[in-house]
Amino acid sequence: MRRDREWREPQQSPVATSRSLISRDLVEESCEDAGDLASHLTRRELAGRFGVFYWSLLVPKTGCRAGGYNLTENLDRSVESDARILTAEELLSALHNKFCSNFEAARPVLSTAKDAERQARALSSACKILGHLAGDHPHQVALGSCLDEIFADSMCAIYLACSGLNVPARMLLRRSLELGLLVAAYWDSAANYWGWREHDKDVRFSELCDYLQSDGYRSLLAHQRVASLVDTTETFKLVSQLYSELSDVVHPKARNFSTAGARAFEFRLDDLTRTLSYAVRVHSVVANVLCARFAELQPTLLPHLSGKNNGN
Repeated sequence: MRRDREWREPQQSPVATSRSLISRDLVEESCEDAGDLASHLTRRELAGRFGVFYWSLLVPKTGCRAGGYNLTENLDRSVESDARILTAEELLSALHNKFCSNFEAARPVLSTAKDAERQARALSSACKILGHLAGDHPHQVALGSCLDEIFADSMCAIYLACSGLNVPARMLLRRSLELGLLVAAYWDSAANYWGWREHDKDVRFSELCDYLQSDGYRSLLAHQRVASLVDTTETFKLVSQLYSELSDVVHPKARNFSTAGARAFEFRLDDLTRTLSYAVRVHSVVANVLCARFAELQPTLLPHLSGKNNGN
């Protein structure tokens, strides 16, 4: 057996004496440079110092040969007592590079996000209209500005999906949906708004939906100065299912683990397509609910809704 492949208990490992061998530079170098490092390490040292998951961030899944053997083979050996894991800076740099690589893989299909982006931008544009309608009511002024937060959450969700981070992407879209309904529900309820804003009152999604479908709220819509052309009956038939699907990743379930199997932190077109579909549905629901309450928003929002203005 060659000397550099033997496992022995070294008194002073070459890597232990030179942190530069496993430094931030390794994370930022190519697979070939990582192979240069591997030529100084035994296979067991690689497993101990990086581990399967850490090393998967640095070496493409297709495999990289260095030092006369495949680095992605047999890395599941036990961690030795003298092994040094990646520092926080090294690991975070590795994750950053991994997600940047995912985004580059998604670049050819970024144009598929145009519908979701157009809807999110339309919602943001509605901020000025709500600000005008708010007049001297501070809680309404503040609620109007929430539409900018929806735009930000939605675009960050799409970015995360392009980077292979679909679980946090869906969490942000869930927040966008909840915040959009809150704007409509609290517009005419200053006490609920200030309880939420200044006293940390919990927002219950089911309560928002119940209020926006209540007989009293429907009477409010019917007696508005400017009548609305939007009926949200069909919208709310879809809301519960949409919220449930977005909430499915909030609580840990084996099927939504980010580190499971070959799909660990990988960009997948089908995942991005699913996230974009969620974004379009969220924006459509929020726009419908807002247009039902504010007829003045209809020229700005209705042209950007999918389907026939029913939240599909």
